[in-house]
Amino acid sequence: MLFHIVKILLVMCALSAHFAFANVQLSIEDFLAPPEILNVSLSPDSRYLASLRNNGDRRYVVIQDMLDNNKIVSEFGDEVVRPQWIHWANNEKLIIGLEVPVFRNQVRADLKKKSIREIEYPRVYRAIAYAPGESEYVELLDDKSALNLNRVLSRVSHYLPQDKEHILLQTYYKGTPALFKSNIYTGESELIVRGGNRTVAFESDKFGNVKYRYDYIRSNKEYIIYAYQEDAWVEYHRIEYNLDDESGAIDSDSLLGILEDGTFAYIERNPKTGFYEILKVTREGNHEVLASRPNADIYALIANNRTGEAIGYAVIEHDSVRNHYFDEALEAEANALYKLVTKVGSKNYQEINMDNPSYGVIRTSSLSDMGTYYLFDRKSFQLKFLGHSHKTLLPKNVGISVITHYRAQDGKNIPAYAILPSNFDSTKKYPLVVLPHGGPQSRDFADTFDAYAQFIATRGYIVIKPNFRGSIGYGIDFEEAGYKQWGQLMQQDIEDAARSAIRDGIADPDKVCIVGGSFGGYAALMGALNKDKLFKCAVSLNGVTDLPRQLKSFEKEFSGYDKVINNIYERMGDPTTDIAMLEKYSPANRAAEIHAPILLVGGKEDTRVPFSQQKVMYRALKKHKKEVETLYLDDATHNIFSRYLDRKAVYEATEKFLEKYLGS
Repeated sequence: MLFHIVKILLVMCALSAHFAFANVQLSIEDFLAPPEILNVSLSPDSRYLASLRNNGDRRYVVIQDMLDNNKIVSEFGDEVVRPQWIHWANNEKLIIGLEVPVFRNQVRADLKKKSIREIEYPRVYRAIAYAPGESEYVELLDDKSALNLNRVLSRVSHYLPQDKEHILLQTYYKGTPALFKSNIYTGESELIVRGGNRTVAFESDKFGNVKYRYDYIRSNKEYIIYAYQEDAWVEYHRIEYNLDDESGAIDSDSLLGILEDGTFAYIERNPKTGFYEILKVTREGNHEVLASRPNADIYALIANNRTGEAIGYAVIEHDSVRNHYFDEALEAEANALYKLVTKVGSKNYQEINMDNPSYGVIRTSSLSDMGTYYLFDRKSFQLKFLGHSHKTLLPKNVGISVITHYRAQDGKNIPAYAILPSNFDSTKKYPLVVLPHGGPQSRDFADTFDAYAQFIATRGYIVIKPNFRGSIGYGIDFEEAGYKQWGQLMQQDIEDAARSAIRDGIADPDKVCIVGGSFGGYAALMGALNKDKLFKCAVSLNGVTDLPRQLKSFEKEFSGYDKVINNIYERMGDPTTDIAMLEKYSPANRAAEIHAPILLVGGKEDTRVPFSQQKVMYRALKKHKKEVETLYLDDATHNIFSRYLDRKAVYEATEKFLEKYLGS
């Protein structure tokens, strides 16, 4: 099944220059280098195009005048004062979010010896209003001495399109989240409203009138929605949601919204189907389904960039991100735009500026595309190429991505993504790396560029990323099939990905490795004791090694949050009633059965899967005289790729280890 789809893809690739075979051998530094373009924003009148860029250590904003032959009229930012995001408040003012070191002079001195990526320093986040062509700027919320010690003063809540001079910013005031109105021309600000101790965000209507706030109660795994009525907060509704969930099933920042008619909408999971849908609260207080897609998750409400109104939603359909709109004209345009985007080689795109009647900016992305920006002419219905996110990690230089599936042992179809070497030849057999995701109640996505997977693929390996049973996004039955199946059904599905590739003749059975992080690291270790000796090596990045010990860690981390703990028990296993199963499927307890060499990578600052998990595994492997290599990173957290030096070390160790046991 996998081989058949690969052959079809290669016929398609031969017809597309987008997948032209590359002769470029990408280095580790190519994968470590930051993107050249981070974001693009178009002024409401379409005159100015602002882009957020990197050039070496320098992070800066470029503003071009599109009416003057794209002339650069402004640049702002450097190695130390680093812009993080950009958004036009009106035709005259660009709001720039900044990351600023607390000790700027010290950082500047350190830059003489190191790259900014190698320097650890405390930082604060601020926002400025910047006018094209001017050297001066206005720092926002700088007039309130009570806010000076706040770490974050750059969170915009609303851009107030009806009020040219102001925007709304959220920050902490006297210990609680609060909303301030800030003048983007003078810097003067005033307190509008305060929330509660657990307030996450405020929602305002298109005129900037505060209507709702939502608080998160971690112990109950729920949001409480409050309505602002007669200068007081009144509880309005509760939504069950786990903010500690890192699955990416929905965008927690786009969970709630106000519709054009002023009513309230929110995303909630349908308990029967397991898919997320949008519900609307009518003026009578009834909750009605506003939008639901068969066999697909709605993961975000789409808001108008100017008014903040919820005008549509994003959904993953057939592994492509699709935007749908409540307005018929916008929906028709979105359907036509989707067809237009597929002509440039991508089905996944993000609409950045689509509130302008003449132009918009879109960004395409995929497993093989870190990001490509286009200017969309709404009148001529054409796309104009603006630039790639990365100057070397181009689609033509990296691996070819394939959306596929394979059949598990019991006949179940398992969705997966494959990344093939750019010069893939269907007549040859390649070394194979199976790369299961973490979670395990998570999933991989077709619209997300996976630098680590692409790094491996560019070394000449096929990479398969299975969305095994237990993954989210395929319905409640598919997800619940993985509950309490660590090392069992989920493991079988993962290993069947390798068997399928071998059976279809694209993978060399003597050169198969399994690599993963977190739960994926656990799966890698369990794969190393496969009785059929399917895998010739295994790489575990912050992997779980002892299930009962990990449950104790979760109990400590979520102490007092019984609902969270019970949720973990439901998915992983109860430490009392399921203790025999948990011990049996802990790789640290079965080190004697391991037959493949192991690369054990661990971050000493990991609080999700404590570093002690790696030490337990290492001692067990050494006790039984198994072949094991280690990479312990002093400052790495659970996200082992978050720091430049750690990322570099992991890439180097992975490349060396795979070449040693699979060949290059």
